[in-house]
Amino acid sequence: MLQCDASGHPKKGSEHGHEMVAIVTLSRRHGGCVRSGVLAALGAASWLSASVVAATAAGAPAGDPAAGRAAFGTCQACHSTTPGRNGVGPTLDDVVGRQAATVGGYNYSPAMRATHITWDGASLNRFLSNPQSVVHGTKMFVAAPNPTTRQNIIAYLATLK
Repeated sequence: MLQCDASGHPKKGSEHGHEMVAIVTLSRRHGGCVRSGVLAALGAASWLSASVVAATAAGAPAGDPAAGRAAFGTCQACHSTTPGRNGVGPTLDDVVGRQAATVGGYNYSPAMRATHITWDGASLNRFLSNPQSVVHGTKMFVAAPNPTTRQNIIAYLATLK
């Protein structure tokens, strides 16, 4: 278990494995040490996933935009990043911060038009993990099940302003 000293920093020798190193790195970015009780309650892998989502939701870049651009190659089968150029899916230019179903010239599904989603890190993360479970009836059927890949794609999309 990760143990903390009185100042909230990890004690030497208390990190075990790559997950712990990642948790220590993330916890330092977010203001302190992860307490043993949190790790015991959530488990290292669950805490790491929650931290990546929380960091993105808070606006901190949790992914790697360059890796996201490479991973976006799969998305390009349907989506463009060029303003006004829709394909099978709408353009994703300036998608972060935009309300769903608002790109002109794209014929959204009734299900997507009925949502009131504003695309941010958290909503994109949920949607990309399983589009049909978030918006039942959406035209999008391809998911990004890997959390790291999703965060990288989201980080890349955030650069498209």
